[in-house]
Amino acid sequence: LEFVERTVSVYYLNKVFVTRIIKKKVGCLTFMPDERSLLLGEKSGYVICVPIDGDNSDLFQIDEEDAFLGHLSLLTSIVLNREGRLIGTCDRDEKIRISRSSHPHVIESFCLGHTKSVFEISFPDDNHLISVAGDGFVRIWNALEGVELDAIEITPYLNKIRGCETHNETQDFLASRLIIIGCMAVLGVRSHDCIAALKLSNDFSAFARGDGSDAVVGGVLCPKNERFIDCCVINHRVTEKDFEIVCTTEPLSRFVSWIVVYCKDSALEWSQMKEWDALPSELKAENGRFPRLQMLMEMGKNFVNMGGVEAYEKGKEETHKRIKERHQRHQAKRKRQRVRIDEKGEVDEKEKGEASIP
Repeated sequence: LEFVERTVSVYYLNKVFVTRIIKKKVGCLTFMPDERSLLLGEKSGYVICVPIDGDNSDLFQIDEEDAFLGHLSLLTSIVLNREGRLIGTCDRDEKIRISRSSHPHVIESFCLGHTKSVFEISFPDDNHLISVAGDGFVRIWNALEGVELDAIEITPYLNKIRGCETHNETQDFLASRLIIIGCMAVLGVRSHDCIAALKLSNDFSAFARGDGSDAVVGGVLCPKNERFIDCCVINHRVTEKDFEIVCTTEPLSRFVSWIVVYCKDSALEWSQMKEWDALPSELKAENGRFPRLQMLMEMGKNFVNMGGVEAYEKGKEETHKRIKERHQRHQAKRKRQRVRIDEKGEVDEKEKGEASIP
């Protein structure tokens, strides 16, 4: 999937399968279970369903989208569980909502506990949900009940990853990617320019703990003087218990990768970084467009000024009194106007009557 300039492109075997032009500002998207339609999360808070089958033309104008459900704030992530029965959505206002995919208006639960914007959520199985937010916590939930099962503050672990420190001490925590692969949760962290992997318990109800009850967390830094953009997981070999993480960075838009080996009773093992060769020239251009990352970065800057709300609460009684008095004055004014109109009408009728007398 690719979303650029309000255009959604679906690729199959390195070719554009279908393109849809959307009259919306999309912040997140995912496939429906049948892969015949997409769910798009608008920046205004609505989730819409867009068909991608039945027309293989390069461009297709969508005039009417079906609104599935809605939030009151900017949507940051939308996911479905493995069986496709539950839809998870999260927004800038710290809320995670679990709905039925067959009846989106039916809300199964709210997962509430984060204190800042939720960046991304993911289902490791049909019943559990993992979330990461700007408060620096990664949480595990019982999705159907909306109950928090476990949580860790990830920033202390990130600071220990090979001397990893925040790129800017005044910059808030920002994890722009969350990937579940087997019993691992992989985080792409923009604020620390690193990738971290967290071990999960076999039933996904908690984080795996090592000695001293610390979570099992490992990770690597991006190349020196490079900023993290995005990452993905490829070549997951279940029998060998390893997978490869591919990361792209800026300003050079490089692709680099590491192989991660995980075992049940040992720490994670990361291979030496490998840089990919023979990248197309368009991928080597500096400072490409990364709409999702840009949205998350801008999101933290748009804080809500509560000064007006506090001032209103302080003077609420006086304000309501003035509004009531103004309303009464307007009512009295309209009453006087109606009286004058009625009196004028009576005078006109009287004059007409006198004029008609011979």
